[in-house]
Amino acid sequence: MPAASAPLRSDERLFSYRERFHLLRRAFAQEVAAGSVAISVLERRLPAPNYTVNTLTALAGFCAQKPIVVIGGDQAEKLPRWHRAEELFAQYEFLVFARGGATPNIPGLRARYVPDFAEDISATERRALLAAMPAASRLKAAVAAVDPTGDQPAK
Repeated sequence: MPAASAPLRSDERLFSYRERFHLLRRAFAQEVAAGSVAISVLERRLPAPNYTVNTLTALAGFCAQKPIVVIGGDQAEKLPRWHRAEELFAQYEFLVFARGGATPNIPGLRARYVPDFAEDISATERRALLAAMPAASRLKAAVAAVDPTGDQPAK
């Protein structure tokens, strides 16, 4: 699900919530069609700011299984600053995609690591590249990254 409002994110959103929702839908089109992934607007309906612990609590009413929180290594380092972090650590398991074998040692965190994640992609770097583009080019570039057909999402 796309984040509606992230309290620890200081950068301005490059895309509207609707555009990010459509990008996710395109990126996971096969998984959605197969029923293995659901794209949700749940966080948009929750009070802002959207804390992960509140989102997971709301999600529990819809899921038969407890979700695993999937994050990048850069976010793992920020986990102690997350709202009610200790509660998250106690109630949820994390899957951390770390680069270069870095696995942060965070007391209380139950995590599995993918320490050799070597994909040539970084959300932080991708956002910086998109931010440097003229606004009119951003959506086209993002769509091309997730959908080689290049069709624009409906506005």
